[in-house]
Amino acid sequence: MRENVNVIKKYDPNGKFQTQWGQTGLEPGQFNGIKGIVVDDKRNVYVTSENLIQKFTDNGTFIGEWSVFKQDKQKTPSQLAGIAVQANGNLYIADQSDNAIKIYDSAGILQAAWQSSGYAVGEFYHPAGMTKKQDSLWVCDSNNHRIQIIQSETGQITSTWGEYGTTDGSFNHPSDIAFDSQSNIYVVDSGNFRIQKFSSTRTYIRHFGQYGRTKGYFLQPKAIAIDSEDILYVTDYMNHCIQKINSDGNFLAQWKNDQIRYPYDIARLNQNIVISNQGSNEIIVFNKSGNIQYRWGEYGHNNGQFISPAGITVDADGHIYVADQNNSRIQKFTSTGDFLLEFNDTGVLPGQLFMPGHIEIDKDQLFVCEPGLNRIQMFQKVPFLVNQKGIIIAGTTGKSDSIWNEVNYVSQYVKRVLHQKGFASDQICFMSNSTQSESLMSANFDNYQKALQWASDADYLIVCLVDHGGKENFSINGFDALSASKFSDDLNKWQSDKGKQFFCFLRCLQIW
Repeated sequence: MRENVNVIKKYDPNGKFQTQWGQTGLEPGQFNGIKGIVVDDKRNVYVTSENLIQKFTDNGTFIGEWSVFKQDKQKTPSQLAGIAVQANGNLYIADQSDNAIKIYDSAGILQAAWQSSGYAVGEFYHPAGMTKKQDSLWVCDSNNHRIQIIQSETGQITSTWGEYGTTDGSFNHPSDIAFDSQSNIYVVDSGNFRIQKFSSTRTYIRHFGQYGRTKGYFLQPKAIAIDSEDILYVTDYMNHCIQKINSDGNFLAQWKNDQIRYPYDIARLNQNIVISNQGSNEIIVFNKSGNIQYRWGEYGHNNGQFISPAGITVDADGHIYVADQNNSRIQKFTSTGDFLLEFNDTGVLPGQLFMPGHIEIDKDQLFVCEPGLNRIQMFQKVPFLVNQKGIIIAGTTGKSDSIWNEVNYVSQYVKRVLHQKGFASDQICFMSNSTQSESLMSANFDNYQKALQWASDADYLIVCLVDHGGKENFSINGFDALSASKFSDDLNKWQSDKGKQFFCFLRCLQIW
């Protein structure tokens, strides 16, 4: 008997079954094709299916529902996909029917919509896999059936390549791209169930694979990695396996067992191969014979847990970066799975993340593809990443603060800039008294002192105080103020504790 896929199942952190709810149907608490699921800080569960969002308690009690429609005069029903939740409770929902990201509050009230896709050079329509080659980033522009080549420092498009088709050299939803040691190009032509090989000048050489479950055939080729001997490793998402093929297209081996379920992305890790295994919310490291060396992960929101891990990439030090797609964050690990840091600023603004897909790292640059936003963002990987911290205080004079909107905007902007410069989420202390801000702490004098203590082990500190205040005073809130002399004393003490330190004080608006 086929398992009912319109069911939500709840497990404890040890994998023990707790409860389940739902069945196929159109009534409240029933589903007609589950598309996405997310849990907020209050343990409410939101589920998307077709054009409907349903809200439950964490034990499955139905709370409410609302429908989503296209932004047209006819109010056409939407086709919802992924969903993510922001710290302030807002929901970000991908609407495939009009290529939009729609933002709702927890009560189902539409707050904003963000829409972007295109066909012109420099525009993307569901970007997918990418790879770095010298100073260029090669991106699979999947729904435009082409490859776009970007100058990685400037973001300028230098070339486009390909068109829709089934003939040699044309593409049908290309999903990943890689180079071998001879600079030959391999494109995962997913919609045509094949891998195409081209010369370094993009001249077609051959293709291999076709639709099927037989060894060397594909149901949905997704991603590709190439080792030092020019052996290809391809994830076959719907066939639940890894296919191993030589550069001439000859089948070598198939890794298929109960451990591999919906493998999404794949990367080379020294002499090993690492995959993101969406079916079990795990990262799995194999040797070249297909034997498991390390594995970690489970469903959840905590460090080392995942909800649909997607893109995966490895830096020169052997650190593994994972796009934790339905948690809208990037996590970083050692080569054996020890957690290092995360970046989880959910949103659609520059420097924020919404359901990241494929990722790629090269030297000091981390490229993140967000298919739902049809964009690619570049983040800096800085050398002092582990020992840097930032403190941001969004100050106010009280309830009648006339420039609060500007203060809040600048504070959030600084936070995003720090993220883009390589600061992880747990390296930023953000203080605000606004319910609309994603603050980690309330803005008051005691928390300011705690923040300095928290930053005492850092080698590099950035402090940003945002508000107008008065003469030689920074207004933290309507009651607490920080004087210039006190601030100076605190920083001198902080610097003297460890000797050589770096400090940058960023003044925004009118502080003194």
